Amino acid sequence: VLIFYGAFYLSSNGSRASGTTLSFTINSIKLFAVYMLFIFLEFGTYFILIGKSASKNNFYYVVLAELILFPTCRIIDGNFIMRASIPALFILMTFVIKFFLDKENSGFILRKKLLVLAMIIGAVTPLLEINRGVGFTMLNVLERQGLIQPEKRRILLREEIHSLGLIKTNNTSDIEMVRRQFYISDYENSLFFKYIAK
Repeated sequence: VLIFYGAFYLSSNGSRASGTTLSFTINSIKLFAVYMLFIFLEFGTYFILIGKSASKNNFYYVVLAELILFPTCRIIDGNFIMRASIPALFILMTFVIKFFLDKENSGFILRKKLLVLAMIIGAVTPLLEINRGVGFTMLNVLERQGLIQPEKRRILLREEIHSLGLIKTNNTSDIEMVRRQFYISDYENSLFFKYIAK
């Protein structure tokens, strides 16, 4: 698996521009404190509230280890940290559901109430993302109907580029934006495309 993923990530121009493909993100006391707060807020609360009973579940320790380790590694940009944790967070969600449904946990009323509160607070971010997605869709519809000009749409979205066709190779800000993303301009000459994807 490392061969396939390694070849894919190394093919990015972004990785060459940044000068590093893998780095350890926690390199100061301040960052360690932020990391510990992140662990508590992102998933630690759920592990604490579901308690020891969850350790009987398959993959409990694997999920815990992944969620602790992934934020400490940076591969090219922040995308690996965000995307690689999705399966572990999904399994954690099943642990929480099982905690609510198991009859042996019927006495943990306070824990269940705190879990519901944690989930309500955690739902703020996805709700904002849904709102943003709906907003983008509405702006696209308004632009196609001629009710809003493309320039106005761009200002409302606060985006200079929303299509690969708009990237100007002679524009310094465009090139810098591309370097911050996982973007492969010359993909046909990459090791991944030649020997794996093809």
